Amino acid sequence: MDSCILYLTSSSDEGVSGDTVAAEYSEVLKQQYGGVTWETGSIVHHNCVWRITNPFGKPVLLQFNEFKVGVEADVCESNYVSVFDVNGGTETEFGKWCGGQGEGLWLLSTGSSLSIRLHTDGSIDDDYFDAKYVSTNCQFDLSNNCAYFTSPPAGFESVRSLKCLWKIRVPDDFRMRLLFQEFNVDGSERDCQTNALQLFSGTSAACSGVFENESGSVTWTSGSGEKRNCEWQIRNPSGKPVLLHFKTFKVGDGSGKCHTNYVSVIDVNGNTENELGRWCGTEGEGAWQMSTGSSLLVRLRTVDSVEGDNFEATYVSTNCQFDFSDSCAYIESPPGEILLNQPLRCLWRIQVPKDFQMRLQFQEFNVGESDENCETNGLHIFGEVSGELAHINAFCGSKTPWETTFEQKHLTLFLNTNAGNTHKMFKATCAPDEFHLEKVAVGAKRTNKNFQRTISLPTGNIDFGGKNKLFVKDARWILKPIDGKRVMLSFHSISLGGLTSDCERNYVKVYDGETAEANLLGTYCGTIKPIPVVSSGPRMFIHLHRTDAFKNDRFMAHHTSFPQQKAPVFDEPSSNIYKRQIDSA
Repeated sequence: MDSCILYLTSSSDEGVSGDTVAAEYSEVLKQQYGGVTWETGSIVHHNCVWRITNPFGKPVLLQFNEFKVGVEADVCESNYVSVFDVNGGTETEFGKWCGGQGEGLWLLSTGSSLSIRLHTDGSIDDDYFDAKYVSTNCQFDLSNNCAYFTSPPAGFESVRSLKCLWKIRVPDDFRMRLLFQEFNVDGSERDCQTNALQLFSGTSAACSGVFENESGSVTWTSGSGEKRNCEWQIRNPSGKPVLLHFKTFKVGDGSGKCHTNYVSVIDVNGNTENELGRWCGTEGEGAWQMSTGSSLLVRLRTVDSVEGDNFEATYVSTNCQFDFSDSCAYIESPPGEILLNQPLRCLWRIQVPKDFQMRLQFQEFNVGESDENCETNGLHIFGEVSGELAHINAFCGSKTPWETTFEQKHLTLFLNTNAGNTHKMFKATCAPDEFHLEKVAVGAKRTNKNFQRTISLPTGNIDFGGKNKLFVKDARWILKPIDGKRVMLSFHSISLGGLTSDCERNYVKVYDGETAEANLLGTYCGTIKPIPVVSSGPRMFIHLHRTDAFKNDRFMAHHTSFPQQKAPVFDEPSSNIYKRQIDSA
């Protein structure tokens, strides 16, 4: 959201002291305007606090005119000045500055109080700072359509000094244009300190804020010569996770370990803060983050200004969440308890045990309106269930996505739809595939790779190719559909042992059960495609054996489950038909 501040100050004689306060220790300042100055004295250590409180209950505007405290460093640890935004019982650090970093800095409180804190471990000759502050007495917040505003505002007494704020925000994808029809603000054209209109980018001079919306964005663009230490906290009003996406990102030069100019994202869960990631240069572009609790903190740190630096991050506060482990079975949207005609921002977080892989299959899919733009109405699939997420794919429209097998142990589905598309739906089956891999050394130059996979999805494909880095001697698939129905296996293609194979050395055997002890349904090899085979119950065992390393060995088969009454009927065992096909060939 583009934003700016107009600040107008004009003076009058009210008998209110505006003298600069030369404070060596700590002090509470409640004047309408004034200053805080400090310089190195004979005392070695200084730990001082100046608390500025606005008597009108409105924001405080602070400017550091001159600043030299300690030695400039990436992280100010020994001699520095920090400023805190004090809002009720909450204190938020706007920033920490050392060396000459603070000079020319402007800060604006969100509440009616600021706290300046000086910390020095040792005296450095000629250290000093000079800061001016103003307690504003008039404020207007404008958003969406700011239209017209004039000064002095209606009802304001002209004999009083005016220290007024106009804070303007426009929606995303809009830009702001400010046009003056009339302008007559008293004062000197060369000195705009006491009677002038000041214009700032952003609606907080510290570029910080708290967002508690269902969705929105955080944007920042560098200004000339500015140093920024900013924080944006995103809180989900529903108490569920926050999903954050950096759409554009360029902060600093990307060198080193992101110590000077960078953006970090902090997972805030109660009183615990955990840094999820830190990025500089263009590293952050495209990054996705998800909180474990209901809050994320975006933190910007810059030591110097780099022209063109900027970032834009969009966030969504999810309002629906389902967590699966071991067996996730069926996933369906919209969930039963969700009200239609309300925006849906739902998470399905899936974790499978060790030695399992995950297979996700869509039976039906109709999400959103477009097959191209899945940003606002679409289903996103991520690796992991919190923290930094790997964005795997996004689907939208009415085209059913293909069956996909994920090697990740953790998976997140995020559905984002507006109120007009809540009723649109998808149905998916998710089941863990148990996978065991064994590598067996054969001599000094060859290693065999054997594996076994247990498949729980009712429908899917088995695809084996012989061009592997490791020679596969034995591979086994156990089909155990979670719907408890019979299994039919149909071969799309097969090539095992070459054209003249006799099914003795390279072959596939299919059994009517869970092990090789069950009834044999058929043995297959060569290049002739077999007819379908059907199990008598909800189990099927497939065993591939290869004695010879044919590089072109492969087969592709499709398995599906169905009720018993729909099973095809064959006049004789499929293995007999297949043997007759080979003999005739």
